[in-house]
Amino acid sequence: ALLAERGLTGPMGVLAERDGLFQAFSSPEQAATRFKISERPELLAVTRCYMKPYACCRHLHPAIDAVRQIVGEQKLESSDVATVEIGTYAIAAEHAHTGWADMASAQMSFPFCIGVALSGRPLDMADFGERARKDGTILSGASRVRIAVDEACHANYPAARSAKVRITTNSGHLFERLVDDPYGSPTNPLDDATVSQKFMRLATPVLGEVKAREAADAIGQLDDIKQMREVVALLTPR
Repeated sequence: ALLAERGLTGPMGVLAERDGLFQAFSSPEQAATRFKISERPELLAVTRCYMKPYACCRHLHPAIDAVRQIVGEQKLESSDVATVEIGTYAIAAEHAHTGWADMASAQMSFPFCIGVALSGRPLDMADFGERARKDGTILSGASRVRIAVDEACHANYPAARSAKVRITTNSGHLFERLVDDPYGSPTNPLDDATVSQKFMRLATPVLGEVKAREAADAIGQLDDIKQMREVVALLTPR
């Protein structure tokens, strides 16, 4: 709604056309099979979904993981880093030239996101706000990022979302890392504590800390909830 208010447009038939939202989620001819509860939970599509640990484009997450790992292990400051060279698959590399004039663009900008990662920030929503987009440390880090298509990473996509990162420090040290299974994937999932922390960070500004905690506790015990309206009530701002 906020983007539409500022003039963003989309396909006119996004809801009702043949491949639109209504057909995807409520097609009468598919309802009997699409919404049937499987006797084998591991076959449910929801178990094959990823969950984002960072508030930005998922294509950027493998490189972000690699940068955060190197920075954390080597105890580097952003100012210690001379260059960050990233090789990844083509769709991800296309974000190399995206700017960060507004929040939505910043979340899609490869250089900006790596600048945030170099600064040691968690890449939460606040890290893409107006203040962050003017932060000198982040902008300096973003200016030292170089991104290109890596043939091996591209060949493995979409079976794998991978990135190779090479960080060179001002002192001449070189650190390399390959990430081909970014954090939050079905095979490298967020742990329960991380999911709970993410929920609290997002829900607390809307619900308040007490109600957000009650909602998180209820969601964690859905098997014991007799009426879903109890959970809905907890998730509804007053």
